[in-house]
Amino acid sequence: MAIVWDSAWAEFGDLFADTLNHLAGFRLQLNASRGWDSILYEPLVKNRMSERSLGSLLEGCEKIQPHLVRYLKARKACLGLEKQMFFDLFIPLQVDAEKIAYDQAAHFIIEQFAKFHPGMGEFARQAFEKGWIEGEIGPEKQFVGYCTHFPREKESRIFLMYGGAFRHVLTLAHELGHAYHGYVLRNLRPWERKYPMSLAETASNFAELVVLGGMQQQAKSISARLALLDGRLMENVINVMEILARYYFELDFYRERAKGFVSEERLNELMVNAQRKVFGEGLDKYSPYNWAFTQHFYQTQEPFYNFPYTFGRLLSIILYQCAQSEGNSFAASYDALLLDTGRMSVEELLLHHLGADVTRPDFWDGLESMIAAEVDEFIKGSQSLKNSPA
Repeated sequence: MAIVWDSAWAEFGDLFADTLNHLAGFRLQLNASRGWDSILYEPLVKNRMSERSLGSLLEGCEKIQPHLVRYLKARKACLGLEKQMFFDLFIPLQVDAEKIAYDQAAHFIIEQFAKFHPGMGEFARQAFEKGWIEGEIGPEKQFVGYCTHFPREKESRIFLMYGGAFRHVLTLAHELGHAYHGYVLRNLRPWERKYPMSLAETASNFAELVVLGGMQQQAKSISARLALLDGRLMENVINVMEILARYYFELDFYRERAKGFVSEERLNELMVNAQRKVFGEGLDKYSPYNWAFTQHFYQTQEPFYNFPYTFGRLLSIILYQCAQSEGNSFAASYDALLLDTGRMSVEELLLHHLGADVTRPDFWDGLESMIAAEVDEFIKGSQSLKNSPA
């Protein structure tokens, strides 16, 4: 299948290479005319993040990646794969899981939000009851989610395709996290409501973790618990490995593009080098044409549409840890943090609300032990599953 997949993209590889080179060339010329000497200047400014904070994030991810490689190897064995390819990352462990009705998902999300924050639960109830969510299955729709805000009406709308899988429940929670973020900021002035993507993804991932935590508590069988843990760990693989591979690829690509046209063959080499850097032995075959089919590389308005996802995911885990340790008292702190996302830099926000310096690599240290423990739990669970009918 990998050969067929690569061949399909190779058929139009020269066209994609031309397109990507032209986009990058234009951006480099524009940056030069603006006096920006670093390709990272614009994405860092847009995300209100310093280069030191990005550096600490990358260092934190490097500590986490070996544990995720252990997870991928265990997952490969659990799925009975001889070789693990890139697209195998998207195979669910529990393919015969019972479907979750939309109304049931709505009730569960409202319930889990309310346990953390009554106001957040009430907001979700209002979103469902007032029809702010369009979740029907349609022939031209995909299983992705989107949320947009309407500032004059002080409301949001969510668009997705709900199919009943537990992953779709989490997508619904994810988009409601975006919507709640907009709700908290609804009475602020327009310029105070404009927050960076890194913090947008923090709010959405946090909401997702709240619901996933509830699912894990209620899971009764070994297979169900393992599938949920797999979903949680795979999100970390996507955000800490796959998305960072995009970052490393893009960084190397722009460095070479500044010297001239980068060929299709060289783009493939850069992509594989980036994937090898983060996945290591976690994959047996890499995906050379990832640069061609990943739409984020072609977003003209958003250079480096990658590391903000990583930042948002990992920060949401830290906030979720705070919520678990502080209990209901954290709800007010969470709202206060969201309220400042449009008027503070990332560094100011986390220093003010968490008392922590995100420019220091040790800001992320607590995540390594937590993810390592989850990987250990997954390995133990996958071994137990072999000896259990459940």
